[in-house]
Amino acid sequence: MLWRTGETEMQNYPRLYWGYTVENPTVARVLEYLGFTFGTKWLLIALGAILATGFQRRFLVVTFSLLALAFAVQFNIEVYSNHKFIHIWIILVNLAVAYAFVRLWRWSTVGRILVVPLLVSMTLGGVIDLFPIRNDGHFAYKVQGDPLTEWLLTKTKPTDVFLTHTSVLDRFLLAGRKIFYGHAYYAWSAGYPTQQRLVIYKRIYEGRDPKEVLKLLWDNNISYVAIDGEVRHNSELAHLNEALFKEHFAKVFEDPDGRYYSLTVYKVPTKEEFLDRWLPGECVPPVSRPAAGAARSD
Repeated sequence: MLWRTGETEMQNYPRLYWGYTVENPTVARVLEYLGFTFGTKWLLIALGAILATGFQRRFLVVTFSLLALAFAVQFNIEVYSNHKFIHIWIILVNLAVAYAFVRLWRWSTVGRILVVPLLVSMTLGGVIDLFPIRNDGHFAYKVQGDPLTEWLLTKTKPTDVFLTHTSVLDRFLLAGRKIFYGHAYYAWSAGYPTQQRLVIYKRIYEGRDPKEVLKLLWDNNISYVAIDGEVRHNSELAHLNEALFKEHFAKVFEDPDGRYYSLTVYKVPTKEEFLDRWLPGECVPPVSRPAAGAARSD
């Protein structure tokens, strides 16, 4: 099972956890939550069960195991992710709801009169789910013909790891490149030790000793370090030491026009390049940097 593998905290899961997201989850509170959330749909589920065949009724009963999982078991560090079981359950029980609507409509004029308010109430109950879509922010990235994307695709390898700002989605990811530490929420909710990554992330960006920073980069297989406005204004990096990278690492991509939030990408030297360039026991000297340009590679 996935929660038993990998370097995660998932070995503590699954475990019993009553109540899903309900505060002080007594049985009464859970029932109140379900009643408020699904409203008149319960009437149609019950009617669909009554009108169904024996096999259909047994199938409907089995679907409630998904609801039980959502409210009684925690599968990972974040119990909110149990919503997927509720969503699947809704899809399945809607078969009974739709069947009840059809039978009511075919029953008589009275049935059709009942269908209208029930259908309207269910529809209005779902309208609220459209507001997050309406109010949510959105962003777009130009990929084709974009200089940064072209540089990533032509001058770096798919196996290269980048140290970047903590992004959910950016051109590094859209170009198929890996990042060492991105938006931590999803990895954290899957049980991965994101806090350990954050410590390393800060030690690299805030480092004062070039050799120590270089060792951290090697130990974590990081090939490139990217610094842009989001890194410079990251509240997690109170003591960003951009000067260290300017002084000791080769620039391979620059953004003089500010189209990528004043981005600079530095190449991490391999151990072979380090031995060729720097004498053992000496302080890490500055490297020669290419002339300024919008994009370049070493």
